[in-house]
Amino acid sequence: MRLYAEDPFTFLPAPGALGMIRFPSGPFVRVDTALTEAGEVSMNYDPMIAKISTWGTTREEAIARMRVALDETRVEPPKKPDGSRSGSLRTNLEFLRKLARHPDVLGGDTTTDLIARNADLTAQPASEMTPEAAIALSLHQLLLQTKNSPQAGVGQPRARSNWKWIARREGVRS
Repeated sequence: MRLYAEDPFTFLPAPGALGMIRFPSGPFVRVDTALTEAGEVSMNYDPMIAKISTWGTTREEAIARMRVALDETRVEPPKKPDGSRSGSLRTNLEFLRKLARHPDVLGGDTTTDLIARNADLTAQPASEMTPEAAIALSLHQLLLQTKNSPQAGVGQPRARSNWKWIARREGVRS
C-alpha cells in the first residue's frame, strides 16, 4: 500500500513537516521510504511518504499482515506545546486501514470503481467536517440522487466528462 501525504477524504495533496514517523518492521514486511522525523513532505514533489508491502503464503495471510503493519504505522505532523497539531500534514493512513478491512478487498473485488461504490471508505467523521465540506457533500449526494433518479436524462442535457470539458475549454481536439 502507498502511504501519501494527502487528505484522506478528497485525496488532494496535504504536505508538511513530519513530527513523528514510525514504520512496522519484522519478517514479511517491507517499507520503502526516504523520510525521517526530521523530514518534510514537500509540495514540490510527489507526496508519497512510503510504500508498505507484506507477504504471506495466501492472500488472506498477506492482507492480515498488512492490517497489522498499517496499525503499527504512525505518521504525524509536529505538535504544539499544548499537544494540538501544528502544520498541514495529513495522510491517507486511516483510509488504508479501512481499505485493508473492507469486505470487497478481502473478497478480491477490487476494481477501479471500488471507492465510488463504497462511499463509507471516504466518509468524513462529522466531528471533523467543516461547514464547507458538509455543503459539498450535500451537493454531491443531491447530484448522485438526481443522476440515478428515474427522471434523470429526461429533458436534461447529457453530462459531459471533465476531460472533454477541459479539452474544449483549452481548445484541444477530442
